[in-house]
Amino acid sequence: MKTLLLIRGDTTGWLGAIRVWWHLFHLINTVRYRSEYGIRTIAQPSPREAVEALAVSDAAIFYGHGEPGAVRLGRGLRFDKQTLLELSDARAQNGAPQMDFVQISCCDTCSDPAWVELWLNLTKQLRGYTGATYSARNPFVIPDCLTFKR
Repeated sequence: MKTLLLIRGDTTGWLGAIRVWWHLFHLINTVRYRSEYGIRTIAQPSPREAVEALAVSDAAIFYGHGEPGAVRLGRGLRFDKQTLLELSDARAQNGAPQMDFVQISCCDTCSDPAWVELWLNLTKQLRGYTGATYSARNPFVIPDCLTFKR
């Protein structure tokens, strides 16, 4: 069976709301994908741990805080363009095909065109956000997730 990797990055913040939502996010995605994928979850990995897990995964979903061209993993660590290049090398060494999809459920990450292009070398489809995913004025509305393909 194929593997879907769920990665919880940095979920610190105001009143811990993002951490509370993680449990619901995890449940929804587990139910949504469990017939197609075996689900594996890692929380606040180092960049190296993330690369090792992604190198053998068929799809992935990141959750947490982001910034243009990077996911914040926690503890001051980031999954950035350099990490993506390391992932590309690791997948090539494994002879791994393109991933089915990668979803980056983190603010601003896909606002960096170079980041998007690097991902599209590794996955058939990238889903993510070019702006904020949360507004204190309207906390229960999440903007539409964008889809990037070649």
